[in-house]
Amino acid sequence: MTNKNYNAELDCVLEELVIAYENQFKGIEFYSEEIHKTVIEEITQKLKNKFELKDWETHLLYHNLLIDGYIKCIEPLSISLDGLVFINNGGYTQKNIDLNSENFRIKDLEESTKKNSQRLVLFTAILAIGTFVPAWYFIIEIWEYYHSK
Repeated sequence: MTNKNYNAELDCVLEELVIAYENQFKGIEFYSEEIHKTVIEEITQKLKNKFELKDWETHLLYHNLLIDGYIKCIEPLSISLDGLVFINNGGYTQKNIDLNSENFRIKDLEESTKKNSQRLVLFTAILAIGTFVPAWYFIIEIWEYYHSK
C-alpha cells in the first residue's frame, strides 16, 4: 500500500466547496433533462475521477474536515468560515509545508544547541585547567613561605 497523506484531496474538497458556495448566489439553474446532483454528490464524483478514491476514503475526508471544523456539516455539505480562511491560506498543503519547515527549524536549533554545549564543556575544561595551574603555584608558594622558616 502506498503512503498517502490526502492533503491535496482535502484541499480539493474545500476548493470545490468554495466554488459551490460562490455559485449558490449566482442564480438558479434549471436542468431540463438531467437530475440535479447535490454538492456532496458532485464533489464525491470529482474526487473519484481526479484522485481515484474509494467511497470509504471520501467519507473519511468529509469526517476529517468536519472534525477539524472546516465544514459545518456533511449533509448538506457546506464550508465554514474557518474552512474558507484555511483554504485561502494554502490549506492542508501549506500547513504541511509550514510543519516541515518548523520541524527543520527545531532540528537546526537542537543541533546548534548541541554544538554550543560541547563548546561550553570544552571552554569550562580549559578554564578549570587554567585555574588549577595558578592555584597549584600559589599553594606551593604558601607552603614554601610557611615552611622555609
